[in-house]
Amino acid sequence: MSFAFETDDGNVERGLRRIAIEQIDKALLEASASQAEFDDTVHQLRRRCKNLRGLLRIVRPQLKAFKAEDGAVASAASQLSHARDAAVMVATFDGLVAKRQDADELQQLRNMLTERSRGLTLHIDEQALLREFCEAVLAMRERVGGWTLKRKKFGAIAGGVEDTYRRMRQSMREAAKDGLPETLHAWRKQAKYHRHHMLLLRRHAPDMLDGRSKLLAELADLLGQHHDLAVLVDVLSGRVAGASAALNSIIELANERQHNLQEQAFALGRQIAAEKPGALTERLQRYWTLEGV
Repeated sequence: MSFAFETDDGNVERGLRRIAIEQIDKALLEASASQAEFDDTVHQLRRRCKNLRGLLRIVRPQLKAFKAEDGAVASAASQLSHARDAAVMVATFDGLVAKRQDADELQQLRNMLTERSRGLTLHIDEQALLREFCEAVLAMRERVGGWTLKRKKFGAIAGGVEDTYRRMRQSMREAAKDGLPETLHAWRKQAKYHRHHMLLLRRHAPDMLDGRSKLLAELADLLGQHHDLAVLVDVLSGRVAGASAALNSIIELANERQHNLQEQAFALGRQIAAEKPGALTERLQRYWTLEGV
């Protein structure tokens, strides 16, 4: 079954447990896929962790174990971060300088990023890392059966949906005020969690919620590109000593691209966040009752 509450679940508590176990089992299969590239495996495992954290947030006010379980997933995912993020910087650089006439002059900077990537991954014991990840999620799987909710129907998720959506709107307002990379990144996190909630509820109104999920994915992608560019500039600035025409060129390119990304993100974000939290929750509740879950 998919990452969504189903009518066959009977109630939210059963659906919560089913979805969590499915995500964990898929992660375990992906971690043990012998033919898969390590980078691809890490990408998939991090995606499973994000799904689990989104799932936990939809029942956040109702689940006593939320803080401990969310922390456990975040810890498991963090062990995989360095292996993935190093390669992302090289790809971000390539995308930024693509079709530039002076691309050859920037090769030295790319070499720095490549060396950094190799250095960060050189001493990684890939199999040990995957074993530790599997141990962490297996321990979580054993706890899933003990997850209980005070409510079983839409009331079990209403507070989590509304809280996450409200946080997304607040993060967008804060990002509009200061425009700092870290604030935009915080907005992105909340947008992704809200997207997870739309995916979890999509069975009840697919024609409405699939479209909203796609727009949220687009918003997260815009903000993700903005974040990668900010990290790229920080990394290169920390590795280049003294004045550098090449670095200044990259910074100028990154700033221009980030400005465009911000404009697109805010134009889209204002549309997605136009509805007040209470009104959105009421609408989603009406969708939920269409299927009688």
